[in-house]
Formats: sequence, C-alpha cells, structure tokens
Amino acid sequence: MEILGTYCNAWPKFKITGNNITYFDQEVQQNLVVEFEMPLGDTNSLVLTHYDKNFGHNNHWDTRSENGEIVADRAVKLLKLELDDVDIKKYIIRRWPFHTDDGQTIATDFFGFNGSCTINFGVPVYKWIIKNLVCNDPDTKSKKQDLIVETSHSDLFNYEHDLVTLKEIETLLDANAHLFNKSS
Repeated sequence: MEILGTYCNAWPKFKITGNNITYFDQEVQQNLVVEFEMPLGDTNSLVLTHYDKNFGHNNHWDTRSENGEIVADRAVKLLKLELDDVDIKKYIIRRWPFHTDDGQTIATDFFGFNGSCTINFGVPVYKWIIKNLVCNDPDTKSKKQDLIVETSHSDLFNYEHDLVTLKEIETLLDANAHLFNKSS
C-alpha cells in the first residue's frame, strides 16, 4: 500500500488493520509504502482509518483555507492498494466508500475526515478480484463492445482486421497472465 500524508499543524495519523490485527498505526509523513502479509480466512476485512484530526475543538483546526480555498490539510491520500500484487485502488471510490466519524459516507481515496474505509474480500484473492471487481467494473463492461468484430460482404474473406483484434486480445491476456495463475 502506498499513502501520502499532507501536513497541517501535524502529520495525519493512520491505522491499517487486517482481520483484527493492526499492521500500521502511526503518523504518515509525506509519501510512505506500507507492506505486510495478512493471514487470510474465507472472508477478510482490511480497515483503513484516519484519526485524531481536529475540527475546531478548543479553536484548533487541522485544515487551513485562504479565500475559500483549502491551502493546508491534515489528511491521507491513498495512492496504491494491492492485494496479492494487484492494484485495486481504482475500485475504492465506487466499491468501498469512506465513512466519517460524524456519519457521512464519502466516495473518495482522500481521507480528510476522521473515519474509516472497510474493504471486505474473499479467497482465492485473484479469483475474487476477477469475479467481484474486474467483471463488475462499469469501465470494463463498456469496453466489451470493442471486442465485437464486424464484417460485411466486401471484406468477407479479409481477416486482416480480425488478426489485429486477436493480437490485441493476446497482448491483453499476456499482460494480465498473473491474474489467471491457477496455482493460487
């Protein structure tokens, strides 16, 4: 996992818990890579928590604005999140929103409030990613139309376009071969 802390009065505090085991709990000073191995069960829970940010308590604010624009903020930005070397960060916003301590639900990868994001997943991890994330991704579904090969009577026996399309599919499969490793 790669995270970026932004400073305002202090560095943000961030906690990473997996299946009720704490793997990280400290300040995030600028860019930080956090790696850990988590024992997995049939169902798993990874919880990302941003905490200890002040919103006016004793007139102390961990956000500073000028002319209506935020110029400094004590927050954590999620840059990368990998499960078994597959980056799933792009799914965070749609799939696992950030729940603030004051009851808001925000679709974001920028944790600027106190709260948490809980990522529930199953095993085998690669199969779960393909079945639950890749196959249910609206961006992937809209690209399926690109795989349709059209022919007309004028190019009935011309397979040049088909070969280009097949080569593109082969390149995609080769680039993502690690997702289909049956030994996992």
